[in-house]
Amino acid sequence: MGIAIEFCPIYFGTEVLTSTGLRTAEAATAMSGFYLGILLSRIGGAYLIRRAGRTVPLLFVSLAVTTAGFGMFWLAGRPALAIAGLVVCGVGLANLYPLSLALTLAAAPGNGDTANARTQLLGGILVIAAPYLLGSLADHLGLHAAFTIEPVLIGAAALLLLAGRQRSSSPCPAAAGRHGAVY
Repeated sequence: MGIAIEFCPIYFGTEVLTSTGLRTAEAATAMSGFYLGILLSRIGGAYLIRRAGRTVPLLFVSLAVTTAGFGMFWLAGRPALAIAGLVVCGVGLANLYPLSLALTLAAAPGNGDTANARTQLLGGILVIAAPYLLGSLADHLGLHAAFTIEPVLIGAAALLLLAGRQRSSSPCPAAAGRHGAVY
């Protein structure tokens, strides 16, 4: 889901920035702030994840930062605020995909290749489908209204994270040993 959240601003961020008053060339250049946020956050995320048990909390923080940054970008009427929002959004969403993939692989012991292949397939579909849906909605409702897909995707990612967390905390009968102990 994180990859869908990431690619909507990638495809349409420049257009939103032009609606704040920037010329197309300025808006395209300003998009580099989004990528800078992603780069810095991935470097920082690699450092923060070194201790066990941080993946889920970091995902929740990433979703919160993404929400704040996207809200600022989406609702800003001024170029500086929109660009700042893009940077914050990039910081937030940078680690959604890598951390989600790590959780997926950890949830599939012995089936990592299959889990990874399915994750890559789903990611490829989402990279195409989410921006396409956003563009189709923009054709009918306008880009600002169509971008409501982004908070929906963020909410869906949060719900999936909560569901996965809940599922992992309840004992799985298949994982129970001979005496009912979960290993």
